[in-house]
Amino acid sequence: GCWRTLMRQSRSPKSGNILRCPWPTFTLPLTVLPGISVQPVTTQLLTDKAANFADLLSRLLNLREIRTEQLVNQDKLAQAWLAALVAGESAPPDVDALRRLARVLEIAEPDFTAAAVRHLVAIAEV
Repeated sequence: GCWRTLMRQSRSPKSGNILRCPWPTFTLPLTVLPGISVQPVTTQLLTDKAANFADLLSRLLNLREIRTEQLVNQDKLAQAWLAALVAGESAPPDVDALRRLARVLEIAEPDFTAAAVRHLVAIAEV
């Protein structure tokens, strides 16, 4: 069906950031389909131990159009802790906060939490 076609298509210079369905009047901006444009960043964040966690987290927040103020106000994350995490600075590995952040980012909680704790422990050792 149409969704299968959409999921198989990739961005092309002709279509820009819009996926086109076989139905002529039906288009979706990529931001409506969350996993399409964020998947490479998410995969790198979770699997590439040499990647800069803070940079990838910032990119993922930007791609998902999530502001840190939203995370502080709506998701009850501590502002100083979140600022340190996003900046790549030392912060305590708050597992509950990392799980909430994973849910907001729509990433598997165990995978994201493990990657974040690994990053936080590594920078604390420096």
